[in-house]
Amino acid sequence: MATTKSEKTIDQEVKTPGEEVKTPGEEVKAEERVDVHIPRGNINDEPNLFVAVNGVSYLLPKGKTSKVPKHIADEIRRSIRAKETQDANIDKLLEKK
Repeated sequence: MATTKSEKTIDQEVKTPGEEVKTPGEEVKAEERVDVHIPRGNINDEPNLFVAVNGVSYLLPKGKTSKVPKHIADEIRRSIRAKETQDANIDKLLEKK
């Protein structure tokens, strides 16, 4: 069956007048950004911290303050708390020996 120029195929995106189509990067720009400081770490550590949430990744320099979306800052803080908890648990286990 032949189609004419005025007919839309299933593959084509249909956009109503006045509707905006946002790309994934535009959604991140509209979010509230907060300052987050990444601790420097040891001399042998990587100089940057890699953070990825829902397919969006960030490479943040250690020892500096960066502006990131709030959900990224929350994930960084959660990761730091998890590392501190792990270190405390390891210390408890080593004391029992």
